[in-house]
Order: sequence, then structure tokens, then C-alpha cells
Amino acid sequence: MTNHSLRPMTESDLEQVLQWRNHPEVRRYMYTTHEIRLEEHSKWFMNATTNPAIELL
Repeated sequence: MTNHSLRPMTESDLEQVLQWRNHPEVRRYMYTTHEIRLEEHSKWFMNATTNPAIELL
């Protein structure tokens, strides 16, 4: 049996998460379905990390 654990998302995860987010099979279920760029993704991350109501795991 493999153990898995979650950790908070960090800035170093941005490029990998962006690839997942922009994959067509993921993107089609997102609130916005356009392919996003790193700049937009980085802004989202900065806003999310300063919002106490959001926990990025």
C-alpha cells in the first residue's frame, strides 16, 4: 500500500499545475475554459495565497 500526503501548493508548483489546468480534458470542466498563460495563473496564485478563505492543497 502506498502512502500519499498533501502539502500546500507553492510557487514552484505553478508550471506543473498550469499544464494540468490547461489540459483539454481538465479545461473543459473549469469555470473559464480558455487556455490561460503563466501570467494569469501567477496572478491567480498570488490572490489565492493571500485569501484566508482559500487553502491550496
